[in-house]
Amino acid sequence: MVIVEMFFAMRLKHFNMKQEPRARWRAYQNISYDFRLILPMLILIGIGLLMIYSATSTIALNRYHNDAYYLIKQTIWAGIGLICMVIARKIRTGFGFTH
Repeated sequence: MVIVEMFFAMRLKHFNMKQEPRARWRAYQNISYDFRLILPMLILIGIGLLMIYSATSTIALNRYHNDAYYLIKQTIWAGIGLICMVIARKIRTGFGFTH
């Protein structure tokens, strides 16, 4: 959570309330993430990782001699998914469409 706060503190330097409304809106759009959606998503990812660990730890220990084998694999894919989400967030909605 500290990393997120540091990220937004750096981005908020450019967010000036004395700007004209249109410029202020553009600055807000650069930092606007809907935390009402992101926070539950991160909580669900965490719960899912916990469930995967608890369900597969004995199987992974017997097969791979590492009880966190499936947890590590799933964590890597969850991280790749989060990175893809951030990249998709940066793509403009009108990309590739001509009117």
